[in-house]
Order: sequence, then structure tokens, then C-alpha cells
Amino acid sequence: GFVTPRKGLEYLASALPLIHPSPRLIIVGRWRSKAYREQFLRSLGSAASQVIEAGFVPDEQMPAYYSLADVYVSPSLLEGFGLPLAEVLACETPVVTTNAGSAAEVIGPGGVLVPPRDSIALANAVSDLLKDASLRRELGKRGREYVVSNFSIQSMLHSTLNAYDRF
Repeated sequence: GFVTPRKGLEYLASALPLIHPSPRLIIVGRWRSKAYREQFLRSLGSAASQVIEAGFVPDEQMPAYYSLADVYVSPSLLEGFGLPLAEVLACETPVVTTNAGSAAEVIGPGGVLVPPRDSIALANAVSDLLKDASLRRELGKRGREYVVSNFSIQSMLHSTLNAYDRF
């Protein structure tokens, strides 16, 4: 997708030096604005060496990125349904995201919610997951089960038919 200011990456940039153990951050997506990319890079400061920009990645390659990640981080300031959140959980990768928009509904028990624009809470949540492999596995497993039971084609069809029946 596109990297835009509503994705809140400047808060992740501020959080990066506070995350322990020190992670590598891979950003997947096309920058919508050169100015926003430059703002993000300035926000990184000395943590710039920890960032890899993968750029645009075709949809069929995204499961490999999701599966290789220890934690998927989305510091978004505003989200709709957030299909990438469901996709990453389907790959059993735990999520740290903000409680903006529908993120809580999408991640269910598969991740950790933090307030938007709170770099310290973001850093603490990511650090906690990076330090605890068993918690990451547990959240990944619960997240996948949640996505399969709530967002599969069958469950969505069942929910749609139930909605039609009510009306």
C-alpha cells in the first residue's frame, strides 16, 4: 500500500531507539509523499541504520514478509477495517497497533493495543513482545484462530445472511 501521514510512522520512528532488544524495522509500501518520508527519516535520528525500506511489495509476496516478522507494528492514527492486520494475523504474527478506528475489532486476541501518538507505549509493547517468544507465539496462534473464525469467507457470508434476516 501507500505510506501516508495517517499511518503514524513518525511515532514509530520516535519509539525505535526505546525498543529493546534493538530491532530492525522493515517498512513495506510506497511513500505517498516525499516530504513525509523525509520527516520520518529525520525523526529516526541515530536509529536510521535500523530501518530497511522494502518499497512496494506485490500482494502475493506479503505473506513472506508477515511470516518473517517477529512483530507487526502499525502505529496508525486512523484505520478502516485494516485488511493487513487480518492478513498478518493469518500468518500467526502478533500485532502491536493503536486503538484507532477498527483495529481492536480486527486484531482481537492477536495483539496489543496502544494509544495513538504514544511512542513510549508503542516502544514498551514492542519491547515486551520481542523479549517474550512464548507470548509472541501465543498471540500469533490466538490471532490466527480469531481471523479464521471471524473473517473467513464462510463466517463473513454467515454474518451477512444473518444481517439480511434481521432486516
